[in-house]
Amino acid sequence: SRKPSDETGREFLASTDTWFRPCGTRIGPDGALYIADMYRQFIEHPEWIPQDVIERSNLRAGEDKGRIYRVYPKGKTLRRAPRLDNLSVTELAKKLESPSGWQRDQVHRMLVEKQDDAAVLVLKDLTRKSANPKVRLQALCTLEGLNALSPDILISAMQDKHAAVREHAVRLSEPFLRENSPTKLPTPIVAALTNMVADRSIRVRYQLAFSLGELMDNSTVANTLAEIAARDKQNDEVITA
Repeated sequence: SRKPSDETGREFLASTDTWFRPCGTRIGPDGALYIADMYRQFIEHPEWIPQDVIERSNLRAGEDKGRIYRVYPKGKTLRRAPRLDNLSVTELAKKLESPSGWQRDQVHRMLVEKQDDAAVLVLKDLTRKSANPKVRLQALCTLEGLNALSPDILISAMQDKHAAVREHAVRLSEPFLRENSPTKLPTPIVAALTNMVADRSIRVRYQLAFSLGELMDNSTVANTLAEIAARDKQNDEVITA
């Protein structure tokens, strides 16, 4: 998120109340931001509080005063929380195509719990055709949770226009690399990975360096790692990878 131009000099949420203890934020199913406020006078463990303060204080002051704030723009109507529990597996998979992160997370979780292959075709279609890169990425990860990833899906995702999708496609390719580790044959997925050595995103190259380590005793991979090291020699993190 980014602060509006007229609010750069102040916090989005602040209080002069010293008992205010915001301890968690979540986006709710209605699109609002939910903020949990523990609301306690003391938040430190007694071990770190001087004995004289302990003796004259109620260290549990505020235990009955926690709050949850619901934050959303003035004049906006919150959306109704969707019912997802009464959908077929195919219908549920289609609900992954949503701008709501909450909804995508619930669909992802429910599909992995169900372990039903009826969702696979829909998810594969979303990895290639959704206009939202977050949906493409999450469809990819849901396929992983269903043990339904295939080299062709991963290779397609490695060519995605969004760097985050490419990065995760590289990460998700690792089981296929481990399967091929004993052989030196240039499988299509290995070829696709080595072709990413000049990817314009340093995060992709960083992940590529880690993931290629799953394929042992392969001269092509060794050359690719050397090329990444030469290209990003000024970046300590990439060199470590």
